[in-house]
Amino acid sequence: MLIRQATLADLETLSLIEERVFNYPWTRDQLAYELTFQPKVISIVLEEQHRIIAYLFAHELGAGFRILNLAVDIPYQHRGYGKYLLRTFLNRYCDHKVVTLEVKRSNLPALKLYHDLGFEEVGIRENYYEDGEDALVLRLDFQNQKIPQKR
Repeated sequence: MLIRQATLADLETLSLIEERVFNYPWTRDQLAYELTFQPKVISIVLEEQHRIIAYLFAHELGAGFRILNLAVDIPYQHRGYGKYLLRTFLNRYCDHKVVTLEVKRSNLPALKLYHDLGFEEVGIRENYYEDGEDALVLRLDFQNQKIPQKR
């Protein structure tokens, strides 16, 4: 497995994964903007046998990060790849940082992943998603801790 920075050359693959995984996917233009113009973005992909199977986008916000998007392609879900990618992101970029994210209240697999890694619920954004579902706001105060790197 290889984790590397995403590039504009990955746009087509990222867009296809986005469309397969999410009911309300980011557009190609939104993905392209994050890859080319967003000044403080971390965009990483996880490859298995030279194939992108997951990705993560986060914005650096002063003393912390906000995870915007974490996706694992459908055939690779529930096999530990999302946890591996998130652990790598946390260990590589988040020393002494606070990490926040929003997740659909009904997304139980994602909630389990985030809770397993120490994220705590700190708020609710009502009607946050296009379908009217609420988002839970999660936070991890990542003060000089490392999360074991196993899949």
